[in-house]
Amino acid sequence: MSLLSELCSICYVEKPKYRCPRCKTGTCSLPCYKRHQQRASCNGQRDPAEYLKKSQLATPEGIDRDFNYLKGVERDMDNAHRDTRDRGIGSSQPVTRTAYRGNNPEGKLQRYLGKNRITIARAPKGMSRQKSNQTRSTKRDHIMWTVEWIDSDGKSELQHNCVETNTIEDTFSASPTEKLRNPDASTMSKTREKKRKRQESQLEAGLVEGHPLASLLGLAADIGATSAAQNDTASAVGRPEESSNLIETIPEPQQEEKPKPERFYYLLKVGTSSACKVLIPLMPNCTLTESLQDQTVMEYPTYYVLPYSPGKLPPGFRTEHQYLKIRKGEEEEFDEALIKAEEGGVLNGGIKNEPGLPSKPSFSSKSNFSSKPTHVDSRPTQVDANKILDMLKRDVTR
Repeated sequence: MSLLSELCSICYVEKPKYRCPRCKTGTCSLPCYKRHQQRASCNGQRDPAEYLKKSQLATPEGIDRDFNYLKGVERDMDNAHRDTRDRGIGSSQPVTRTAYRGNNPEGKLQRYLGKNRITIARAPKGMSRQKSNQTRSTKRDHIMWTVEWIDSDGKSELQHNCVETNTIEDTFSASPTEKLRNPDASTMSKTREKKRKRQESQLEAGLVEGHPLASLLGLAADIGATSAAQNDTASAVGRPEESSNLIETIPEPQQEEKPKPERFYYLLKVGTSSACKVLIPLMPNCTLTESLQDQTVMEYPTYYVLPYSPGKLPPGFRTEHQYLKIRKGEEEEFDEALIKAEEGGVLNGGIKNEPGLPSKPSFSSKSNFSSKPTHVDSRPTQVDANKILDMLKRDVTR
C-alpha cells in the first residue's frame, strides 16, 4: 500500500507522472495539473532567478534548465527583431494591419494598380507618410485612396476613404475643410450620390427577368400613367378657361446662385529633377483612377487646388508640358556639346590643347634646348565619349 506522499497531490489515487516546472508539485494527469494551477495560482513556468546550489547545477536537470533558459532568450530576441522589422523602426504606436494591406502581389489593390499602370513608390517603414497611408481595397472590389490636398497657401490636408470612381471635384468637396467652408456643396454631392444609387437599384429591379411582381408593378404604372394623361386631356378640353390659366402661370423667381470660386486641379509629378513643383493639369470631372493612370505617386497622390490656370501658374510651379520641353532642350544641348567635344577635342586618340588644360611643352627657344628636357609621356590618352555622356546625365538628374 502506497503512502499519501507518494500519490498524486490532487486526487490521491494514482502515482504522479508529471511534475510542475515551477513548484515541483507531482500530478498524475492533465486535469489534475490544471486543478493544481487553479488552487495554487501557479503559472507553471520556471523561475530563472531561483537560487540553486552549486551541486544542483552539475546535474542533467540543471543543464536542461540552463538550456531552456537560453533558448527562451533567443526566441524572445527573434520575435522582437521580427516585430520591429514588421512595424517599422522608431514607431511609437503599434501599427495595425491596414498599413500593410495592398502589399500582396495577388491582392485586389495590386491588380488594380497593374491594370491602370499606376506605380506606388513606397516610403521607408516608420516614416510619417508611410504610417499615414490607409489606401486599401474593400470586399466590394472598391479602392479606398488616401489623398493629400494642398491649397494656394501651402496648407496640406489628408483625406481617407476616397473611392476611386468619384470625380476630383466631388472628392475635394467631401474633404473636411471644404465641408466647413461650403456645406451646400457637400450636401449636393451626397444628394447626387444617393440619387445615383437609387437609380441603379431601380434599374436592377426593373431588369430582373421572370419576376412577377416587377412586371405587375411596371404594368400598373404604365396603365396609371396613361389614364392620368387621358383625364388631364379631357379636363383641359372641357374647361378651356382653366387650361388657359394653367398656361399663363407665372414661374416663381429663382434664387440667384452664388458664383463659385474658380479653381483648378493639378496632380503633383514626383521624381523630377526640377527645382519647381511639376504639376499635371486635371479636369474636374475626371475620376481618381483616370487622373492616376500611367503615373507614379509617393505612397498616395498629392493634388494641388489653385486659383490659377495652367498658363498663369505663379513662380515655383511648372506644368508637365513645360518641364518635358525644357528637359528635351537640355538633352539636345548636351548631345551637341558632346559631338563638338568629340570632333574638336579628340584627335588620333589624343587630346588637343583646350582652354583650361595644360599646354604641351614647346622646344622652339634656345633656352629650352640648353636646359634639361622634361620627360613627356608620348602614350596617347584614350577618351570614352559614352562615359562622359553618362556622367553628364547623372549630374543633371541629381
